[in-house]
Amino acid sequence: MAHKKTRFARNFSLPELRRKGQHSIRSFTRKELASFLSLFCVAFVTLIWMLGILNSEVSTNVPIHGGKLQEGIIGTPRFVNPVLAVSDADKDLTSLVYSGLMRLDTGGIPTPDLADSYSVSPDGKTYTFIIKDTAIFHNRNKVTSDDVVYTINQIQHPLIDSPKKAAWQGISVTKIDEMTVVFNLKQPYSPFLELVTIGIMPANLWSNLSPEEFAFSALNINAIGSGPYKISSVNRNSSGIADEFILSPFNKYIGGKPFISKLAIRSYANERELGNALTSRNIDIASGLSPERTKVLADKGMAIDIRELPRIFGLFMNKNQNPIFNDPIVVQAVKQSINRQQIIDTVLYGYGAPISGPVPAIFLGSSDDDSNALHQDATQMLDQAGWKVGAGGIRSKTDTKAKTTTSLSFAITTADTPELVATADILKQNLEAVGFSVEVKIYSLGDLNQDIIRPRNYDALLFGEYVTNTGSLYSFWHSSQTSDPGLNVAMYKSSVVDKALTDVLASANPEKRRAGLQIIQSDIEKNAPVAFIYSPLYIEARRSHVQGQSATSGIVLSSDRFRDIASWFIETEKVWNAFIKK
Repeated sequence: MAHKKTRFARNFSLPELRRKGQHSIRSFTRKELASFLSLFCVAFVTLIWMLGILNSEVSTNVPIHGGKLQEGIIGTPRFVNPVLAVSDADKDLTSLVYSGLMRLDTGGIPTPDLADSYSVSPDGKTYTFIIKDTAIFHNRNKVTSDDVVYTINQIQHPLIDSPKKAAWQGISVTKIDEMTVVFNLKQPYSPFLELVTIGIMPANLWSNLSPEEFAFSALNINAIGSGPYKISSVNRNSSGIADEFILSPFNKYIGGKPFISKLAIRSYANERELGNALTSRNIDIASGLSPERTKVLADKGMAIDIRELPRIFGLFMNKNQNPIFNDPIVVQAVKQSINRQQIIDTVLYGYGAPISGPVPAIFLGSSDDDSNALHQDATQMLDQAGWKVGAGGIRSKTDTKAKTTTSLSFAITTADTPELVATADILKQNLEAVGFSVEVKIYSLGDLNQDIIRPRNYDALLFGEYVTNTGSLYSFWHSSQTSDPGLNVAMYKSSVVDKALTDVLASANPEKRRAGLQIIQSDIEKNAPVAFIYSPLYIEARRSHVQGQSATSGIVLSSDRFRDIASWFIETEKVWNAFIKK
């Protein structure tokens, strides 16, 4: 048996097989060798192809850490500081570097960030937050209740001019223990969880500064927070102004280490320079663009992304200044005469949505636009109401008892921005076509606010409202806000709207809040002396594809686009499905 086993092993040894194979190949004719090699190549390619198919069937592209993203912004950040951030450039950097007790998810819903948990008292006036034990700042110091109390105290400090001070009036903050903090409100305020998305500052780095030194600290540029990215370096131009921030992912970010390994935020003076940087490949993304600049970039092949934006533009009619607006038929005729789609196509190059009410669609949870489908002919309405066409095509109406004649004549007042000026010109054309006489008055934004809006010195104001949350609606539409410093520029008073606004602010129930918003929308759309026109879109142009971005809704600030920055990625690798964590 041993002899047979040895022969078996010898007959099938690798050297023996190699020699026999070489001998067989040498015995091939040239034609046979060519056929053999061809068959071998086909078999090899087929094997590779089948393995590739098998690999694609059992594997998935997954994001990996790496890659570089260069984003351009307009303006230079001065305050990478949640207490002082005022410009879009400030807020962009602040949102990347800092994190708050809560954050807004991609749907605009508050969700815990630094907070491990929170509770609300039955009366809606007390909020208690417990901070995560794992929450730390970029300098590896632990985030504690002292940091939260310090941040809110700086917002409320009388000598620190924080743009957020008004929102925090009447709110007290108290440390319970190292990781527990309590907020007490004078009255229920349903958007409060949105307030505590404010970035938390490291008290130990800032507390030695006096209020006078606060705005001049180097930490306003070389900021340290607990957000997804930390500042690695700051580049300055020849004037010493910081115009590029290089950021790297924070490994200990509470939401997980971001995938993109290098994030460059570069400043540009204006949209033209920003657009040129994109087309010349100096940046990958440009955000917050005007429709006009977007059209130029789209024509050059840039990819365009759009999102809803809660800005409301309308014509606010002042019956205290011009008595024609006391006639509800006149107000309705103005509303129905406006060609909203013409304005969107001509002024916004299609980057907008027609609207018919004051509540942004993102708050209602549905599209607002029924503005082009419901209206009776304005000419017919005015005819039936006795407004007759006279000299020059201008309508007028005579009161036989008072022996007075009133013409349909008024002025549209607006700011000297190209978009509003162009819109005013189209409104003039639309209204004059049905018998109005319209004058357009243009003011600088500063003069408009000081000399026109504050004293309510206008027949009709073409202007926009930025509805950041339901609290903004109170400022714009409650009866108590009709005089300066209130923002109810329509000077509309309605007990129905007042009650609905109060209920919306006090209720924590999303369905009740939505029902209240529908009441506000319906009442103002039907009765207020306002012709709502359009809501612009938030526009982003890019030349490279960043993956992992969600279709973020509810964008209020430009910086909201970074809500899910930790999940963005550029580089991927193939991983077999069996090895992917589920």
